[in-house]
Amino acid sequence: MTLASTPDRKEIDYLEAGLLFFFFTLPFFQKLNSLAIVLTFLAIVIVAIKTKTVPLFKLHWFLPALFVYFTVSVLATNGGWALIERRITFVLVPLMIGFYSSFFLRNDFKRKASYAYLAGCYAAVVMCFVRAVIRSIRYIDGHWVFNPKLPISEKFDFLTSAIMGGNYFFDNEFSFFIDSTYFGLYLVMALLLIFEIYRTTSTNKVFWLVTYTFTFIPLFLLSSKASMLSALLLTIGIPFVTQVSWKIKGGVMAGIVLVSIAFMYFNPRLNEFVSTLPGTVGKIDPKARFGHSLRILSWDASLSVIKENWLWGVGEGNKESTLINKYIEKGYDVPAKEMFNSHNQYLDFLLGGGIIGLGLFLFGLIQFFAGAFVQKNLVNTGFIFIFSFSAMFENLLTRYAGAVFLAAFLCLLHVDQPFYDSRN
Repeated sequence: MTLASTPDRKEIDYLEAGLLFFFFTLPFFQKLNSLAIVLTFLAIVIVAIKTKTVPLFKLHWFLPALFVYFTVSVLATNGGWALIERRITFVLVPLMIGFYSSFFLRNDFKRKASYAYLAGCYAAVVMCFVRAVIRSIRYIDGHWVFNPKLPISEKFDFLTSAIMGGNYFFDNEFSFFIDSTYFGLYLVMALLLIFEIYRTTSTNKVFWLVTYTFTFIPLFLLSSKASMLSALLLTIGIPFVTQVSWKIKGGVMAGIVLVSIAFMYFNPRLNEFVSTLPGTVGKIDPKARFGHSLRILSWDASLSVIKENWLWGVGEGNKESTLINKYIEKGYDVPAKEMFNSHNQYLDFLLGGGIIGLGLFLFGLIQFFAGAFVQKNLVNTGFIFIFSFSAMFENLLTRYAGAVFLAAFLCLLHVDQPFYDSRN
């Protein structure tokens, strides 16, 4: 299709600004990120009106196919609109980036989008930290007191209070904008982008190294076990996929061992996980109230439902009610009361769509991974690893934060341009 005219640089700048704002707002409230999408589509409409046509561009099948799967399954099983709405980014994000790239994809767009994303992540971290400090300052008996522990956890020390009632500097009390699990996932992605920038540029290397190291502090505070583990595994893998001396590899490994020990010893959630894991392996405690034992109950109930509906699943609209009924049947009181999901994205697809749904999901991920592996694209391979690993412990696509994360980075990392052009 021939364009009636082409947009000028100023209009492209508006469109690019909308996309960069979209990546900046990813770690913030859903409403702010949705506003960024609206503004970007407004710029798209303006450009389309000026050019008097809508350009054609390539659209990978995976994300639209996931959206069609969720939509059809939800409607077929009388699910609510909210189940569809949180996955609409599977269509909107590819359209936004595809429309922009059809006109003019600058060589440095991935780099600029990565900078915008990193700026958003660390702005969110600073805001969360400032908020935690403010919430911890109290005026008691004529004196200002700094006490980050919630009233219910007053009798515990600073670290223990995080799992015994709450602490303003840990977990969801610290993560203000999105759930701590997803914020942790976003920060692990930030580590990957920092590594790629560090690897492909010859300037500011010390700054990026310090930033990479600093990121483990908010990861520690967020206390997401999946995020901490994936961050450590990512950092372990980096020296072995880059051309560095064995001395550097040994130094990194020693550092990771020390950080891992510190995390396991000082982080209350990870410490609890490590100390209780031996007693939970192969055991199911129907009366479990916290920790890894609860997740085992979710997995066990999910597998029971899957065995009965392995081919087609129970449908996306019926997953929640079916799983809750299974909790009740098995006497899993806490998961039933709290309406827990399966806490595993792969089990979640089996629940909703059986092997058909899981097959669709895995085929798309494997295709992206295979392409990245063949091209020896480290950042693309790392992204698939981060998402796939975290998906073993959370239903990432159940929430908007997880769905938009997958859509944003699949589209950003797989446009046909280098991640970073050192000539710019």
